[in-house]
Amino acid sequence: MVALVLADGHSLTRRLRPLVIAISLQGLLLWVPVEKLFLTEIGFTPISIGVMAAAYSAVVPILEVPSGVLADRWSRKALLMLSVIALFAGTAIGGLSHGVATYIGGATLLGVYFALNSGTVESMVYDTVMEEAGRSELFERWLGRVRAADATASASSGAAPAARWAAGASSAAFSAGALARAVCLRSSLDAIGAVYWLSVLCSGTSNEPRATPPAPAMSPKAASAT
Repeated sequence: MVALVLADGHSLTRRLRPLVIAISLQGLLLWVPVEKLFLTEIGFTPISIGVMAAAYSAVVPILEVPSGVLADRWSRKALLMLSVIALFAGTAIGGLSHGVATYIGGATLLGVYFALNSGTVESMVYDTVMEEAGRSELFERWLGRVRAADATASASSGAAPAARWAAGASSAAFSAGALARAVCLRSSLDAIGAVYWLSVLCSGTSNEPRATPPAPAMSPKAASAT
């Protein structure tokens, strides 16, 4: 019995490791600290920012139910890969933007990413745990690891500016004008775009559950779609 449990643990680790790596790469948001400066530079106003937020917010609920159907009837792994491709495309468009309309288009693709990603990761973890271990109590543990990887990556995105500040950099060096000159958002977006593409590859190497085992409750993705 102990050997069986250890085998299940090793198999789960092997199958879910690419997913954990992919999610951690998606959590890197190196461009967020200077995004507002960039929006100002390309002509955003409070009204246009509101339009962008509305466009982003509208996409997520519209695609939530169709993405749930696709995840259950087509492929969770393929849907996860599509979500990261949308993240990559949105980031690339944002980095190449020189006007409001183009940047809003990129932000809309970010909404597509969140809609396709919502619940898909949870479903992949749940189905893999049930397939390998046959007991759902491991689901929360592995989901916690995935979320911890995402949170760690997100927190590390702002670690460099914080470290420089802690090292004694002058406040003038961190003024809006100096930051805008020192950090090129377009370069940051280009770099993070490559990271997101690596996340696509990691998502593609993850092992999708071969068959969803019967369970008394609906899978997370199906529940979010209903």
